[in-house]
Order: sequence, then structure tokens, then C-alpha cells
Amino acid sequence: MGSLVHTLGLRLPIIQAPMYGVSTPSLVAKVAKYGALGSFGAGVLPPDVLRQSLDNLVRLVPDKRFNVNLFVESTHPSSSFDTDANWHAFEELLAPVRAAVGVDPTPRAVDRTPAPSSSYLLDAHVALVQEFRPSVVSFCFGVLDRAVIRECQAFAHVIGTATSVEEAIALEEAGVDAIVAQGRVVLCRSRRLTLLFSVGGEAGGHRGTFLELSANDAQIGTLVLVPQICDAVRVPVIAAGGITDARHVTAALALGADAVQVGSAFVGTPESAASPAWKASLGTHHASTATTVTRGLTGRHARMLRNDLVDRLQPHEAWAASSPRQRRRMADIIQQKDGRFSALLVGQGHRACENGASVHDVLARLVGRPLEA
Repeated sequence: MGSLVHTLGLRLPIIQAPMYGVSTPSLVAKVAKYGALGSFGAGVLPPDVLRQSLDNLVRLVPDKRFNVNLFVESTHPSSSFDTDANWHAFEELLAPVRAAVGVDPTPRAVDRTPAPSSSYLLDAHVALVQEFRPSVVSFCFGVLDRAVIRECQAFAHVIGTATSVEEAIALEEAGVDAIVAQGRVVLCRSRRLTLLFSVGGEAGGHRGTFLELSANDAQIGTLVLVPQICDAVRVPVIAAGGITDARHVTAALALGADAVQVGSAFVGTPESAASPAWKASLGTHHASTATTVTRGLTGRHARMLRNDLVDRLQPHEAWAASSPRQRRRMADIIQQKDGRFSALLVGQGHRACENGASVHDVLARLVGRPLEA
């Protein structure tokens, strides 16, 4: 195993992906129990809810050997989508969807909340992270302020997220301790450690693109992306995307990665907060479980299962607002947890995952042997 595993005090070269909306304190704790790194996605949680989650995390993982992931959204170059004409056209598409899930179908007024407003939430999340002091802090969708990075490095390894070599280099120059290097959609150095996550095109969830020049370049699969990043930076690489068993882990390590990050395989665990429909999609091989990439549901390109909602919105995704505006307008639909009208984020390896699998079984499959707590 690479130096990263030893530096973080892990027994396994496995990192459970943050997966905002899926990861729970109990999932993070169970992953940590077996010597892997559990991650909790703060996402857009209200500060009081995040505080409760962090309280639970510290109670369940007293040594604080876990990762908290933050959204940094203000740098995403997507304002060109935010026109009144696009907004009204998309609202017409949403009216029958809202009616189908029992929500008021009346078109919503244009959301004129400025994109940088998300910085208030980020500031609150950063303050909580600095209060609770987890051993790892990660972020995606942009670059955390350098001063904040330095402050967090007093107690944690700081991990950024990139979707290309260019973004990885930019994050390295910003001074982070880690980089999640995402390829085609899937979700830096210090005195202590420098590492890099490489998430390939097979991964599920959102792409963390923040440099406009990389928007088209970040279409690379894991097998190509990992060695490119390894050759371009002087940091350990963590590979992710389509990783579901020990064969994938072995291949990733052979390509130069120090560890792997895994998301979809944990969606079906009892500790996951994924909806029943989301979990039921795992391990099935019929046409209804095909994945696609769209920005129509959240304002950011993400890999998810095709369903009625995706099929309705994807052809018109150019009308979708930027994130977080699009996410706010879709919230009343997504919150109904109707499998036909949900964002079921999974990777291309989801058919090899199992609904109901224990965390032990997921990790054992990844390392090819039974584990002891």
C-alpha cells in the first residue's frame, strides 16, 4: 500500500466517497471500523443540521479519523444558463412533473438569488469544520480560499477536487494537501502530505469542474486519467470510477494510485440514506438501469440512472439554471422520493453492486478477503 494509507492511519487503501444525501454518520463510522476512510458530505445542509451530524460523527468516531466534504460553488462558470427565457421554458416542463408527485404545479418565479450567496453557507460549514476538527477536510466545485486551507491544515489534511490535469495543477498551486481528480462525470502540497483523488468517467454523481477550459477535456475514463495525473503531479493519486471489486483496486494501484475512492458500492448498505428506489436499482441488469449524464436536474453534469424525470428533462438541459438555482427549484420534486422523479446518482459499475450488502461485505469485496474490525 502507498504512503497515503500509512499517513492517514488507515489499514485499507479504500476511501468511501462523501456522497451528499447518501452518507450518514453511521455509514462513516462503520467504514472507519474496518480501517478505511469514511467521508461525510456536508453539501447544502443547514448549519444546525450539519452540527448535529458532526456531533454524531465525533461520538461514533472519537479519534476523528474521517473526512468532511464541502461544496465550493461560486467559481463554477455556468451563469450563461441563467436567462429569464430559459427559466420560464423549463418551468413549463416541470409543471406536469410537480403535479405527478403531488406538488403545486404553478410555475415558480425566476430565482434571482445571486450565485455567490452560497458563500454564506460555505462560511458556516467551514466554521463548523474548524470547530470539530476532523482529520480530513475535502471540497469540490471550486477552490477553497488559501487562508482557509492553511487554517484547516493545522488539524487536517485538505483535499481539493479536479476534473483534469489543469485543475489538479491549479489546486496544487493553491496549497491543498489533496486533490480529488475527477474525470468525465461520474462526485498540492503541504509539510505533512500531498495526495490526489482521481475520479474517472465511470463514477457516479457530480463532476467537480471549476475551470472552463477543462469542461470538455474532463471526459477521461479512470484507466486513462490516473496515469496522466500521476505523470503530471508530485502527489499520491486516489483513483475512483467504476471500482466495485478487488480486480479494480489492483488495477488502480498498478496504474500508480495510492488508494481508491468508492461510492456506488456503499449506496445499498443499511447505513446509507439512499431511498428504497435508489437502492433497488443496484445489481440489476435490465434496460431501465442504464445511466446517463445530464445537468438537467441539479444544474451540474452528473451521472445518474435514467428514469421518467431524466428522460423528460435531459433533451432540454440547456434551459436548466445553474447550480444552486436549479437545485433549489427541483427540491420540492426530489424531496418526494418518487423513484420515477428522483436524481438516482450511481456510477457505471452500479450493476455489480448489491442492495443490502453490509459495509464489511463491500470492503471485503474490494480487498478480496474477509476483514476484522
